[in-house]
Amino acid sequence: MKIDKEILRDLIREEYSGDEYDCVFEGEWKDGGKYAEQQIVIKDNSTGKHYVYYHARSGSYFSSYEYGIDWESSKVIELTEVELKEVTIQQWVTVKENK
Repeated sequence: MKIDKEILRDLIREEYSGDEYDCVFEGEWKDGGKYAEQQIVIKDNSTGKHYVYYHARSGSYFSSYEYGIDWESSKVIELTEVELKEVTIQQWVTVKENK
């Protein structure tokens, strides 16, 4: 299921300040040279569902960036949260010799 892009546009313009949606995660910018993207996860408070989309920017660290979303190709995808179990890693290490 995908969230309506009109709702997402309104959400972005309001900077997640509405009662209907909350931003629950903003990832680090992944630099691809002239272009970079950032993962955003939002929660629909009426349904409890989570959605992800990618915010894009272009430009330069040394000058300025332009931010936006390519609305024609942008996909907003529903996510589900899963609980990961603890993992134990066994490792062999060198024993120091007593002299």
